[in-house]
Amino acid sequence: MGAEFKAKGANMQLGPGLNVARVPRGGRNFEYMSGEDPHLGAMMARPVVKGIQSKGVLATAKHFILNNQEDHRGNMSSNVDERTLMQIYMPPFAAAVDAGVGSIMCGYNRVNNVWACEDAWTLKLLRRQLHFTGWVMSDWGATQSTAAAASAGLDMEMPGGSFFTADKFRAAIGNGSLTSAAISNMATHVLTPMFAKGIMDSAQPSGRPDANATSSSHDALAVHLATAAAVLLKNEGQLLPLTRGAALAVIGPAAKCDAPKPDYGFGWPPSIGCLNSGGGSGGVAGAHYDGILGALTPLAASVTFDEGNDARAAAATAAAADVAVVVVGSTSCEGADRSSVELPEGQLSYLRAVAAAQPRTVVVLMAPGAVAVGQWAEAVAAIVCFFLPGQAQGTAVANILSGTSNPSGRLPVTFPTVDNQVGFSRSQYPGVAMPDGLQTNYAEKLAVGYRWYHATGTTPGFCFGHGLSYSTYTYGALQASPTGVAFTLTNSGTVAGAEVAQLYITFPSSAGEPPRQLKGFRKVLLQPGESATVTLPLGPRDFSIWDVAAHVWAGVGGVFEAEVGASSCDIRARANLTLK
Repeated sequence: MGAEFKAKGANMQLGPGLNVARVPRGGRNFEYMSGEDPHLGAMMARPVVKGIQSKGVLATAKHFILNNQEDHRGNMSSNVDERTLMQIYMPPFAAAVDAGVGSIMCGYNRVNNVWACEDAWTLKLLRRQLHFTGWVMSDWGATQSTAAAASAGLDMEMPGGSFFTADKFRAAIGNGSLTSAAISNMATHVLTPMFAKGIMDSAQPSGRPDANATSSSHDALAVHLATAAAVLLKNEGQLLPLTRGAALAVIGPAAKCDAPKPDYGFGWPPSIGCLNSGGGSGGVAGAHYDGILGALTPLAASVTFDEGNDARAAAATAAAADVAVVVVGSTSCEGADRSSVELPEGQLSYLRAVAAAQPRTVVVLMAPGAVAVGQWAEAVAAIVCFFLPGQAQGTAVANILSGTSNPSGRLPVTFPTVDNQVGFSRSQYPGVAMPDGLQTNYAEKLAVGYRWYHATGTTPGFCFGHGLSYSTYTYGALQASPTGVAFTLTNSGTVAGAEVAQLYITFPSSAGEPPRQLKGFRKVLLQPGESATVTLPLGPRDFSIWDVAAHVWAGVGGVFEAEVGASSCDIRARANLTLK
């Protein structure tokens, strides 16, 4: 990404997005790399920031903080307690700061009824707790004041000057609401990372914003990432990988959509029909596009396509084939949340009809986040989720369905059985209208995402961390200590593959923590019959909670349970460890 931004003449990238997916319907969840877990977000943030900035382009971590929904984002207040803020929503940003991120962007929302871009509480935490030395910029039009915002810790108004103008700064200094020293500090915050990362030591990049900055190596990387991110959710009777030479029925308009053309504007991308990209400022249409139908055709003896407009006709097409491949899903866009995480009714209609007519049905699922699966998952033999795979959509689908690549992706969010399975009240989402704006109360506190499912004993459609393989893996006995865990992992299947082993920690009950929290993971590639010793480190922070009285991290003593497995629900080995 850094190389392509530089080729487009930029020395800054307005990313990565790090907000935790509190709201399954969230319109920008596809942009945010944290999934529903703070540790996952922290582990992703560090290498991405370092990678972008290694190319002479400054990264921007966004949207600080609690910008967890798009509906009413410009007038809602995210009301949260300090412990929840620090333990769930702050760690990805802390990791970005640890990685040396140049800039942080504050969001449109309010935090406990104070605009995020003038919230002294959270903006001072950046400096005093996280030791951030770069600058804070506003999201586009998110600045609400001059002196209040600058005093709280905002350094730059974007995109233009409505409040941070020379005249308004002079007036604020003249009336004593702002000091010249504060303005000097703001300038220092902007210049510090620019000098530190070498921006001031080189000429402005000469590329153009509308340039095609890709390359053959980046195209190959797009294929690799889209394939590696695919999650095999279900594979009943080992239907996948498909036998070459089968007669395929391919159902669904997204399998045969018009190739999107590059669009550098704001709003829904032209690729919406392909379900391969999200919309808004994070929407991207590649310079070229691999369609699903074209990619599957060389794998089969014959391919029959049906749009799915007539469910009965689609079912008949499926019944006449050896295997039906049904392409369904949705996308989302900045500025609005999805109305539901259920599949659209039109898709459900032809999906149910095809599944009833053809027991060998594979669902190819495209999604910007969580999808409710309770109405259809049991009826089909196999499901592969590709999320939003971009320009290499078709090639990635063909790679996985053919067995050219063994799936190794894992769910970063829980897939519920129904929309709002977590039972958010209107007060929790989207919020309750009050005279001073929409009030959204984070009443679930620490029980976000999969933590809520485990804390309440609720069974989702597919668990956080879930993902199958064309091989199988055996976990040995777990050895655990305060510094880490170790176990033997064996590929007990017949093909090479990668297992993503996950480490979860449950605190003593006295700590008041949700059970089974992700504290580590490792992707291990193994040949058939091969074993490896897997070690996952632990440190003091992994056994700490936020002390709201002292405003520091505090260690917890007692007996902890360490668990390793293939998902938060698929635990393979356990061991206790004690901290004093």
